[in-house]
Formats: sequence, C-alpha cells, structure tokens
Amino acid sequence: MNSACNRPPHCRLGTAARAARARLARLCSESERGSVAVELTLIAPIFVLLMLLIVALGRASDASIQVQDAAHAAARAATLASYPGAADSAARQAAEGALTQTGTTCKGMDVTADVGSLAPGSVIRVTVSCTVNFSDLSGIDIPGAHTITASSSSIVDLYGTTQTGASG
Repeated sequence: MNSACNRPPHCRLGTAARAARARLARLCSESERGSVAVELTLIAPIFVLLMLLIVALGRASDASIQVQDAAHAAARAATLASYPGAADSAARQAAEGALTQTGTTCKGMDVTADVGSLAPGSVIRVTVSCTVNFSDLSGIDIPGAHTITASSSSIVDLYGTTQTGASG
C-alpha cells in the first residue's frame, strides 16, 4: 500500500503548491502587521467614553435614589411635628440632612410640604427637587445640570402628640 495515499489531504500537496501557499501566507501576514495596534488605537477612546457614560448613568441613578430617600425622610419628619409651621421646617431639615449624609450635592434644592392641619390620620405629601451638576454625575467637567424630583407621603400618627389647629 502506498504511504502517500494514507496521508491527510493537506499533506498530499506537491512542492510547488506548498511553496505557493507559504508565499501567500507570508504576504498576508506582512500586510496585516501592526493592524491590531491601529484597531486598538481607534477603539480605545470609544471604549473610554462608553465606560464614562456607564459611570454617569450609575451615578444619576444613585442620585435619584438618594433624593427619593430624602423625600421619605422629610415626609416622616413632617408627620412628627407639633404644628404645620414646624412640619415645613422639619421636612426641609430632614431632606437637607439626608442628602448631606449621603454626599449628594445639590446646586439648588426645593422642599415643598403639603401638611394640611396635621390631624391624626391625615396624609402629608413632601416633594423634594434637587438640581445636580452633570460634572458631579459624570466625574468629568461637563457643563449643565439635571433636576431630580421625588415625592413621598406619610400618615400622621393616630396617637401622636400633634396639636391640630395651632399655628406657627
């Protein structure tokens, strides 16, 4: 039995065919030399911008959660106040304290509390608006700002120590 017939098909090539294949492989490899470095140089800035965008979106989401938490704290603080004037002040202080504690910096903050008469069982609604700079969100100096608004409601305790009808 001839040993040439038992070889795999790629081993049966003649000398001229092998030489042509070697020349072709050399030409292909020489023309693509350095292409990986060029591709990496072109793709790297896009990759960095994509990463910065992901970080900015994550920080914006975190800031939104922090403002929602501040609205919840403000609503709860307002329900514990003894009269409506104190409820507005307590809501503002609680919102500022919650945002300061988490490190969220507001360029401008507005706290609106709808406290009504503070009657036991009534609902108090507090809205917190925080304007955050884009540079704080993205980590790079980008001009502009984004306003995040969150609302929360809380029920005045039925057995609390509030004084209904008192003014402050």
